[in-house]
Amino acid sequence: MMFLLNDEAKVEVKADWKTLTDATSTKVGYTTSTPVNQRLSVFFDSITAFSKKQYELNAKGNEIKQSADPAKDSLLALISTEMKRVGAEYNTYLINIARTDKSPVISLYALGYWSSNNKPEEIEKEFNTLLTRFPEHKGVKQGYDDFKRQYAAYQQQKEIDKNKPGIGKLAPDITMPDVNGKSFSLSSLKGKYVLVDFWASWCGPCRAENPNVVAVYNKFKDRNFTILGVSLDQDKDKWKKAIADDRLTWTHISDLKYWESAAVPLYGFEGIPYNVLVDPNGTIIATGLRGAELEAKLQEVIK
Repeated sequence: MMFLLNDEAKVEVKADWKTLTDATSTKVGYTTSTPVNQRLSVFFDSITAFSKKQYELNAKGNEIKQSADPAKDSLLALISTEMKRVGAEYNTYLINIARTDKSPVISLYALGYWSSNNKPEEIEKEFNTLLTRFPEHKGVKQGYDDFKRQYAAYQQQKEIDKNKPGIGKLAPDITMPDVNGKSFSLSSLKGKYVLVDFWASWCGPCRAENPNVVAVYNKFKDRNFTILGVSLDQDKDKWKKAIADDRLTWTHISDLKYWESAAVPLYGFEGIPYNVLVDPNGTIIATGLRGAELEAKLQEVIK
């Protein structure tokens, strides 16, 4: 691929192909009649050079790791230091181009490369600087709008992660109708070890995991342990049929709202099957237990 900026009415290009030492990459060497495209060529040549340095250092590090050299640790420390130095040099090069190049497109390219190694808050600051320099450029505006959308999603996910119940936190209470339409709350099981199991009749992996969950329930149900099934079903009949077919004899609740279920934002999970193990005090002590891990964890905590 060859990048050119159409900054003049006529752009002359002379090109020849050459292969880099890394056989997976090929680049085209070219000259153009415009200063902007000449700077763009230099920019991408520099990116290639930095990438090559990082590739070679990484390959050297992997080679040392596999060796029996008694000085291996010292050599790896030197490689690590050099990789950090090259990374910092690369970062500085990119941000200097983004801040000073006269072309908004080259500046935007540089900022794009720089963004992959920096925090969203810092990226937003640099985008604001770029907008101040090129307030009327459509590409810069579009780039900033795209970033803002991504940043908003990042902030939203950050907030979700911050509030997401995890190990050591109290399990949020859930109150929903059971299969008979009667309201039931997780908090009513306080004093027991409870596996809160999020599943659905339409979820293939959930149904495949159910025999394991049944086996664990039968083994530990007389040892102050129970399960609360929380379904993301929409169809009550299908939900009840799956419970019967899979012989899930513990309490089940659902608001029958699919992924709009109140349980989803409350526990912050993005896929099912998912579960949390709650101790008698209502504190989460494990999450996402499946297969042999589930039985092993229960064996560990239930004496």
